[in-house]
Amino acid sequence: MSWIHTDGQVRSTRHLVPNANQCISCHSQNEKYVPLGPVAANLNRKNHYADGEENQLAYLTRKGLLQGTPALKEITKFPEFSDPHSGTVDQRVRAYLAVNCAHCHSPGGNARTTGLDLRFSQEDPARWGVWKNPVAAGRGSGGRSYDIVPGAPEKSILMHRLQSSDLAARMPNIGNRVIHQEAVDLIGQWISEMPVERSGSETP
Repeated sequence: MSWIHTDGQVRSTRHLVPNANQCISCHSQNEKYVPLGPVAANLNRKNHYADGEENQLAYLTRKGLLQGTPALKEITKFPEFSDPHSGTVDQRVRAYLAVNCAHCHSPGGNARTTGLDLRFSQEDPARWGVWKNPVAAGRGSGGRSYDIVPGAPEKSILMHRLQSSDLAARMPNIGNRVIHQEAVDLIGQWISEMPVERSGSETP
């Protein structure tokens, strides 16, 4: 498949559609099959439609595609990952991790045994992986000792797993043939700007 990237360049890749068993490895929460992607906090923004500009959640509700939608003011609004004016680097990265990773890396997800909790509501840096030893990363650790080493993205397992040329080590572990370079760059900046001091809640 080919597409025109945000930089205007035409890019191509081969995409392999996962089989049903592979899909289940991510599409499950608390042992129930669930869709991935539609996160209310990520949809809580305006979009352009044929009849004008409108909040996406309000539009989908008005069209009968959503039911029981809470008042918009009650729903968290994630910043836009690619828009530096929508939030801080920390907010944008954590929103990205919440949308792309927290379905597995959260208390009810299939990767809950890793101890990582990448939900946007999680405020403890140790649960994001800061100064946290991996539980069982194997070759996915790339010889590194901590999920995130503040000030040193090159020493952080997270960065290794986002951009490794070894598909068995890269995250996500299915459907990961294209490295999201913009995410790698911003997450690298996020780690570089983290305070190095330990808070005391990290794993030894």
